[in-house]
Amino acid sequence: MMVLGSDVDWHLPQSEDLGADRRAAFEILAKMAAPSAVEEDWRYGPIDDFSLDSFGLAKPAGLAEFSGGRLELKPEETLGLSAFDAVVVLESGSVVGVSGGSGVQIDQGWGGIRRGANEGFELLNFVFSPQSILISLPKGSSRLLLVNRAAGSGELALPRVTVRVADGSTADVVEVRSGGDSGSLTIPVMNLEVGSNSKLNYTSIQTISVESDEFAYLGAQVGRDSELNCFHLALGGNYARLRTDCDLVGENSTARLLAGYIGGGNQVLEFRTFQNHLARHTKSELLYKGALADASHSIYSGTIHIAKGAIGSDAFQTNRNLVLDEAAHADSVPNLDIHENDVKCSHASAVGPVEEDQLYYLACRGIPPERAERILVRGFFKELAARGSVDSVETLIYGALEEKW
Repeated sequence: MMVLGSDVDWHLPQSEDLGADRRAAFEILAKMAAPSAVEEDWRYGPIDDFSLDSFGLAKPAGLAEFSGGRLELKPEETLGLSAFDAVVVLESGSVVGVSGGSGVQIDQGWGGIRRGANEGFELLNFVFSPQSILISLPKGSSRLLLVNRAAGSGELALPRVTVRVADGSTADVVEVRSGGDSGSLTIPVMNLEVGSNSKLNYTSIQTISVESDEFAYLGAQVGRDSELNCFHLALGGNYARLRTDCDLVGENSTARLLAGYIGGGNQVLEFRTFQNHLARHTKSELLYKGALADASHSIYSGTIHIAKGAIGSDAFQTNRNLVLDEAAHADSVPNLDIHENDVKCSHASAVGPVEEDQLYYLACRGIPPERAERILVRGFFKELAARGSVDSVETLIYGALEEKW
């Protein structure tokens, strides 16, 4: 079968399990060509060097049973955190462990939904994912840890998860994406549904192998009088891309989208964001900060969209990049798409080395240039790390700087 320009030996799920929505998605997917750098969505990355030909679909696991006990997790998968109401472990796209409970409902056979524009890899996930998992968090407050282990060598893994936060609730969700063998590809899709008068703090930590690839998708829908705080840390991957679609669908809803990334070697770290203001008096704030060492490359492309009727919307978008070596580089492309008058919107981007006047200031106080530069780079991430809801984020950032630079 041909999928996105590649001849693959894959099989669709059984027709009775496919459903009308997935069949319709497959018909669209079957007509799509491979992504290309001539398209705006992919123009800055090495997508033309990529093919699905060598990947086989990861074999699905059976449905995991609920366990009241503890799951065996690696230290880097828990981030030193504890006291979660539930822990869910996925491996190569399938649930392999569930523990906890406290009212958390986990449906491993859910049909799944799609939102947003058609993009080939997301459609591929929707059609071929072996499990579409719905995690419904209880009313009140709850904490969830989701461990998402990447694919094995030569495998394509397609995890698909929706987290639903009830009206009038507060939730903390931490997702750790780790593992991944050489020559593997993972296409994870995460949907966040935040009900009315609710708050969700979502943290994703991406530490997959630098010999594996990832095309990730994050979709969020924020209800009336609700708040979403997202923090993404990207450290791993050979070519790792994250597309984020944040829809402010309820009046007076707010979203804060924060991300930090550190590249080394020949890594390519790509981010595409959409802040979609679809209701009145909505607010969004985006801050993405990265540092690039060796010959690594970062790509940021973001759009603030203000729909007609979204009066009183307030949005801003900032992307800042430090280039630490001559062979490293960053592309930063902010965009505005405004269809209403009574709104506030701004964007800013910066790419460059550590500022000379800051180095001079520290040199005048007797600090050697190399140490001064490291102090300033750590300080560059200080504001971002302080705003994360997981304490270990700062340790991970500084550890990655020591390892890669």
